[in-house]
Amino acid sequence: MMNRRDFLKTAGAGLVAADCYTWAGTSATSSLLVEAESFKERGGWVLDQQAMDKMGAPYLMAHGLGLPVANAKRSITIVSPGAYHVYARTHNWTSTWYDGEGPGAFKLIVNGTPLAETLGTRGNEWHWQYAGAADLPAGKTALELHDLTGFNGRVDAFYFTQEKGAVPPNDSKTLNTFRRKMLSLPQTEAGPFDLVVVGAGVAGCSAALSAARLGLKVALLSNRPILGGANSPEIGVGLAGEPDKNLYRKIGNITRELSGNIVPKEGEKERLIEPPWGRGKTGTSYLPVRGTEPEVADLRLKIVREEKNISLYLNTHATGVEMEGSRIAAVRAKSIETGEETLFRSKLFADCTGDGSVGHLAGADYVEGREARDFADEPTAPQKADDLHMGMSVLWETSEEDKLVDFPALVEIPWVGQGYDKCHVKGTKAHWWWETGFRIDNATEAEVVRDNALRTMFGNWSYLKNNLKLHPNHQLSRVRHIGGKRESRRLLGDVVLNENDIVEQVPYPDASYTTTWSIDLHYPQRGATRHFPGWEWLSHCTQDHIAPYHVPYRTLYSRNIENLFMAGRCVSVTHIALGTVRVQVTTGMMGEVVGCAATVCCQHNTFPRGVYAQHLDELKKQMELGIPTKPNALQQETV
Repeated sequence: MMNRRDFLKTAGAGLVAADCYTWAGTSATSSLLVEAESFKERGGWVLDQQAMDKMGAPYLMAHGLGLPVANAKRSITIVSPGAYHVYARTHNWTSTWYDGEGPGAFKLIVNGTPLAETLGTRGNEWHWQYAGAADLPAGKTALELHDLTGFNGRVDAFYFTQEKGAVPPNDSKTLNTFRRKMLSLPQTEAGPFDLVVVGAGVAGCSAALSAARLGLKVALLSNRPILGGANSPEIGVGLAGEPDKNLYRKIGNITRELSGNIVPKEGEKERLIEPPWGRGKTGTSYLPVRGTEPEVADLRLKIVREEKNISLYLNTHATGVEMEGSRIAAVRAKSIETGEETLFRSKLFADCTGDGSVGHLAGADYVEGREARDFADEPTAPQKADDLHMGMSVLWETSEEDKLVDFPALVEIPWVGQGYDKCHVKGTKAHWWWETGFRIDNATEAEVVRDNALRTMFGNWSYLKNNLKLHPNHQLSRVRHIGGKRESRRLLGDVVLNENDIVEQVPYPDASYTTTWSIDLHYPQRGATRHFPGWEWLSHCTQDHIAPYHVPYRTLYSRNIENLFMAGRCVSVTHIALGTVRVQVTTGMMGEVVGCAATVCCQHNTFPRGVYAQHLDELKKQMELGIPTKPNALQQETV
């Protein structure tokens, strides 16, 4: 069995193909490449872009919770009729942990006939697997992806060739060069903008809307079809944090508007709710949900689309940058649906990706893991730096039916691993402590981290139902396939916020957004480490209460990339300080400050550092004034 280190070295080259194309090679044969995301009628298959930074492509996945999903369908046009050999770029996703046949079995159906080979069950990395042969007439050919198990089979692309064995390369660099040469997709340009915001979670939406309301021309890029990031229905994290304790009282109003919450009246307390798992310590409160998750998602989309100064680009993933010295000149991004590339030119950029992806591409200074004690003399830091960090959660839910509901026994799904008799969690839904990926890079290895969460969730659920005979009438009803990350890269600014700043309430002249959440740090549960070493899927936390702390503006821009802001969990803080600033309401307020600072930059033809050095009073004045807000349908009172 391949160990984790070898797997992470070899897994994942990738390909984003065009809708399809014909290639005449050195012989007279014809070839056709069909990307999986071009299946517009997806049935029960979901589009997943989480591994694009590693493998270069999104893929389709049969996310059926153990029940086969409906077929994905599309047609292609054959120009040169004849006998074709078909290859699928696929991945046996359980090969990291299990030597046997994987559970992600599927078939390709061509003109109503399944090809010979079952796909997705072999190999230990993304690779080209032979699917079978077919005689294809000229004209339309119907393709269908037929899932056999519902256990997360996946495919990147199909390659049709009249020469058996002539497949595209598989290593990432060569494959992407091949793809770019063969696709002939035009690269378009957008802009110039005043501010390009990459990442459309709560932080990114707040940054974009704030800057736009203050008069800037803004592009907002989301690599999903939805806004909200961790707070979207795809991930399901609540709006943690308290916006009513701010130094600047109006910072937080845009975050409220984007979630359908009202601004409290003068002297009125914020209407907050306790965490869903029970009463926590002071500072661990949430903004309430106004409406259902889909209603809030629709609200955000409506607000952003109606803002005349925002150009919104959904399903758009940043893949590169163009630099002019120490400044970003443009961000290159790719559509996860068509593969088309766009170059976004701007004076200013904001990295709101969470993973610090734009900063990483630009060569920004960053850190990962835990700093050593001597870095900032933090009392709770380890003596030596290490790569331990907070992990990813994949939330899941069940529903109670009026009949018995079966789920495969552990012996039927051996790929989930063993040890659930000694390490399991009872219950019918996940909470925050379902967490994995503590020792693996969540920025580059999101696929395998998410997959570990899936396989252990299936294993735990099987053990509860079949071994403990619990929840006989419950069935899995919803499992998020997009993981909610807590920590990966942290981009370094002119100030790196640390534990002492927060605990000792160190005042800074550029105090801006306010953090209220406890210093909430997550670590692998000991039992999970003992029975699932390196692949823990349960956590515990330490929560140290803090007084509200006003964080310096200098944590919100890169120290070595002149025109790069950041907002979200990739801001300039230590691992320990991240424990308080990483929650959604706080990151939303970061975005509002970035919007204010970007406006000052444009007014004075300066960059983020120049705002602090020459125009701090104007930034303070703008934060005092806040950003104009508008009432919306989910609010109970007029803003």
